[in-house]
Amino acid sequence: QKRMRPPTKVALLLPFFANEGIEPDTTIIQVDSLSGEIIKSKPKPLKGRGAAEFYEGFLLSVDTLRKTGQNISLFVYDTEGDTNIMETIFNELDIVEPDIIVGPFFASNVRKASKYAFEHKIPFVPPLMKDDSSIMNNPYLFQVYPSEESELIWQVKYLSQIQSNKMILLYKPSLKNQD
Repeated sequence: QKRMRPPTKVALLLPFFANEGIEPDTTIIQVDSLSGEIIKSKPKPLKGRGAAEFYEGFLLSVDTLRKTGQNISLFVYDTEGDTNIMETIFNELDIVEPDIIVGPFFASNVRKASKYAFEHKIPFVPPLMKDDSSIMNNPYLFQVYPSEESELIWQVKYLSQIQSNKMILLYKPSLKNQD
């Protein structure tokens, strides 16, 4: 008889903005103040659409893992992009005791979640974080996107393998007052 392993508890923190409601067929229209002509007309994107699409893909991944025999318990939280709501979520996570935290999306919430993950020794995956030096010292952080430095190192390694008499120049201007 096959014994079932205890579930891997996954906390998914996404900004669904579920409490804000949906405004169907909302359109943004810009009108030229002099001529009165419509300049641009486009549908207003739903605020939590990116989170919903990410969630759909995440559910497909969980389904695939379950088909391979993995026991996954998924706990989904709506951060609403609000740092105050994160405190409520952390109180719930204290009870759930997740094995991994995925999300959130927004930088201020990522910093709070990183601190929580570090203090509780929980692996942490912020899916959209690129380079944020304020959380890079967290040993529980798993970065999905490589840092810019890593990308450049691999580009140089790749390009150095090409036998050619052509020269490739990579240039990145530095921006003043960059955060």
